[in-house]
Amino acid sequence: MKQQEQVLAYVPEIHRPVFRFAMEYGLRIGEVRAIMKDAVKDGRISIKRAFSDNDLRESTKTGDVRAYDLTPYAQEIIDSLPTHFGPFVFVREDGKPYTNKNLNAIWQAACKQAGIRIKLYNAARHSLGCQLLDEGKDLSFVQEVLGHRR
Repeated sequence: MKQQEQVLAYVPEIHRPVFRFAMEYGLRIGEVRAIMKDAVKDGRISIKRAFSDNDLRESTKTGDVRAYDLTPYAQEIIDSLPTHFGPFVFVREDGKPYTNKNLNAIWQAACKQAGIRIKLYNAARHSLGCQLLDEGKDLSFVQEVLGHRR
């Protein structure tokens, strides 16, 4: 977590929400990019779509829909986003959804400035799993949170 925060300090503020949200739930990068406004409802977030490269798919990698309560932190992230008319929650300055290339370039530039080497996938997804295990959570719980079938 310490390394994540060090890198995030170098991510331009306008882009931090998408990274923070992915880290909060351990989302795949294609999943956080694909969150549309219809997936945020009644204090819950449904992970039901994913980008594969730049193709929007109406299912996740496993084909399962995962739903989570919005944590106060996640709600704060959502509430902090600028209003826009597009369907996606997290968008670039031009109103279009982030691409994998955009997010990785932003992350790698921040890593370079922070003097830390950590892949975005590991920072967003792997790190949450490790943190949960370090807290003593059962492996099956971590599996469920991350949406792993096995």
